[in-house]
This record gives sequence, structure tokens and C-alpha cells, in this order.
Amino acid sequence: MLFITGLILSVFSMHLMTFEILKQPLIKTKKEGAHAQAAISYTISPVHTVDTYVKLAKDMESMGADSICIKDMSGLLKPYSAYELVGALKKGCQCPN
Repeated sequence: MLFITGLILSVFSMHLMTFEILKQPLIKTKKEGAHAQAAISYTISPVHTVDTYVKLAKDMESMGADSICIKDMSGLLKPYSAYELVGALKKGCQCPN
């Protein structure tokens, strides 16, 4: 968590296998009055579909995420795929993306 000079932001990202671990840090961050941002780590595989990412974002949202971002550390997310994914996230989630 980062709490310095007025910036109160916590960013959490977990891969699909350890998703439940994300719940407690989100709860604690919200309790402290900070902005809890959850991050989706983008990758390409048969199990990582747009629908999978939307479900993941909805789960993060239900756990208390104030916003959701997409991390693409490997540069795999191409413009058309990003357009499709962000559009689906905006339709499927209530919190800012």
C-alpha cells in the first residue's frame, strides 16, 4: 500500500489461481479509506478469454475494488483486442475501468 503526500492508492493484482487472496487486502484498503485498484494481468491462452476477464473484473468489483486496470507487461494486448476487452469491461462492470 502507498500512503504518502495525500496519495492514497492501493493496487493489487493476482493471477487466476490465487484470486481469493485478493479479498482481504481490498477489504483492509477500503477500511483505511484508500482507493483500492485491482489489476487484471493480461495474457493469451485458451482459458484467458474476454468473458473470463469480465467475470474476473466483476468478482474484483464485488470484493470492493474501486477501479480496475489492465496490466500488459508483455505487450501482448493489441489495439483491436484492447478495444474489445475494454468495451466488454465497461459493459459488464460498474466501477471505473
